[in-house]
Amino acid sequence: VLEMVQYTAIVLAIIAVFVLDWLLYTMLDIIRRHSFVEYQFAESHHLEITVGGTSILANLIRRAVSAFNTTLDVKMESNNL
Repeated sequence: VLEMVQYTAIVLAIIAVFVLDWLLYTMLDIIRRHSFVEYQFAESHHLEITVGGTSILANLIRRAVSAFNTTLDVKMESNNL
């Protein structure tokens, strides 16, 4: 009889753990389905290389690095839908 009481207590404890796990999962699933999260990210990047001087070498370098002068604007929006 004592062993039967012990096994019954263990089985009830296991059932309680499973029920609590199911309740927690159900609650978090409801929150996940009914929540709305939106992320917005904006960035601006400007790169300008300036070469001073009037010599032939300065003009050559100025022409070579002018392709690196860039401006970049990034705007990202994302949500969990």
